[in-house]
Amino acid sequence: FIIVKCRVIYDMKMQTFLYSKVKHIDMESYDNPEFYDRFSRALSDSTWRGINVFNTFVEFIQSVGVSIALGAYVLITDIWLLGIIIVNAIIYLVVTNITNKIWFKTYKKTERNRRFNFYIKRTFYQQKYAAEIKTTNVNELLLEKYDKNIDEMEQVYHASEKSLLLPNTIYYFSRNLIEQAGSYIY
Repeated sequence: FIIVKCRVIYDMKMQTFLYSKVKHIDMESYDNPEFYDRFSRALSDSTWRGINVFNTFVEFIQSVGVSIALGAYVLITDIWLLGIIIVNAIIYLVVTNITNKIWFKTYKKTERNRRFNFYIKRTFYQQKYAAEIKTTNVNELLLEKYDKNIDEMEQVYHASEKSLLLPNTIYYFSRNLIEQAGSYIY
C-alpha cells in the first residue's frame, strides 16, 4: 500500500515538474525533431524510469546483502565454489551491459516510429478525424504509412536481435557450463 501511494505521489510530482518546464521552452524547439524526441521521451518515460531506478536500487541492496551472506558461507565451506560464482557473475555483468546498450540504442532508433504509430492510432480513434476517415481515402494512406513504419521498426529490432545472438550464446553456454562444472566440482 505504501509503495503504491509513493508511486502515485512521485508520478504526480514528476509530471507537475515537467509540465511546469513547458512554459520555458521556445516555440522553435517544437520544430526541432531532435528536441521533440527528447522532450516526448522525458514526458512519457520519466515516471516509470524513476520507479525502475528505485526498484533496481532496492534489489541491488538486497542482492549485496544476500551475496555477502552467501559469499561468507561459501568462503568458509569451499573456496573453489566462490571462484566459479565470481566467474559466472562477471560474465553475466558483461553480457547484461552489452544487452542493455543494444536495447537502449534500439529504443532510441525506434522512438520516432513509435510516436508516429501513436499519432496514427490517435487519428483513428479521435472523433474529430472520423468524418475525414469515412469520407476520404486517408485511412488507406495512414494504414500504408503504418505498415511501412512497422516494417522499419521490425528491421531495427531484427538487427538488434542479430547483434545479441553472440553475447547471449556466450552467456547461456558459459552459464550452463559453469553451473554444470560447479555442481560436479562441488
